[in-house]
Amino acid sequence: MTTLLRAQDAASRTFDIRVALNDLSSKVSDHLILEDRVLYPKLREHRDERVRAAAAELQDELNGLHTVCDHYFKAWSNVTSIAARFPTFRAETRAVLARLEERMKREDETLGPVLEQ
Repeated sequence: MTTLLRAQDAASRTFDIRVALNDLSSKVSDHLILEDRVLYPKLREHRDERVRAAAAELQDELNGLHTVCDHYFKAWSNVTSIAARFPTFRAETRAVLARLEERMKREDETLGPVLEQ
């Protein structure tokens, strides 16, 4: 997705972008649902209180991320809206991708150390 957004002809490649967005939407949605319904409930039952606390904190933050992603994927659900407002689409895409990257980093920094012990 980021490669498409950086391309000189990105605004004219809305179909390719929409295909990539469909793929991203599916992967993000599946991942967030899996975390919310399987991973975090399991970690909240962990024997170590630090793992339980980290899992609870991260799971509580998931609602906000779900909302942001749902809104984003609905707002850009067709090539017409992407083409008509491409600069806005590009900015929002970069913001959502940055938020997802920050989330993954936070999970690694928060859960990683307590799970490794």
